[in-house]
Amino acid sequence: RTGWKQKYDKVLCDVPCSGDGTGRKKRSVVRTWDVRHGLGLHALQLAILNRGLELLGYGGRLVYSTCSLNPIECEAVVSAALARHAGLVRLVAAPAWARDLSTPGLASWSVPGAAYGATREVFARFEDVSNPKKARVAATMFPPADGAPLALARRFLPSEKCDSGGFFVAIFERSAERRPPAAPRAP
Repeated sequence: RTGWKQKYDKVLCDVPCSGDGTGRKKRSVVRTWDVRHGLGLHALQLAILNRGLELLGYGGRLVYSTCSLNPIECEAVVSAALARHAGLVRLVAAPAWARDLSTPGLASWSVPGAAYGATREVFARFEDVSNPKKARVAATMFPPADGAPLALARRFLPSEKCDSGGFFVAIFERSAERRPPAAPRAP
């Protein structure tokens, strides 16, 4: 927003999500799960994360979290934000205790079509998605081609050890003082 100059040292983006990671303690989530939940939330999650990163001051840290383990809601959102804010932010490693209780973020995944429940259709690349289906499947849902450092993000799997459901965490740090590249202007 024009004129909004306030920047923050710490920002938490605990975004709305499908909650599929909570299935260990909330069985109804497993029974009602539908691929469309994650597909439908991706754009909102990315918008919230992008706004959080815009509010982050130099040297500040942002934590992005979901109680989902769906890569469309997790790594895909993080990857898209890293691409948009290239040169301004980076992922940083979680503390050692968190790494001991979790697994690294995924580097690759397939994107299900909106009718996955009936068709089991998945896409490996955005180019494989037909035009009518692009209304529900966005390019930002796919793994990055450049090998973004998604292994620094952490997946906490549902476990007895932690007595928890599953969730995802990524820690961003604003590391640069330059402005992002200007968006191209329409003619």
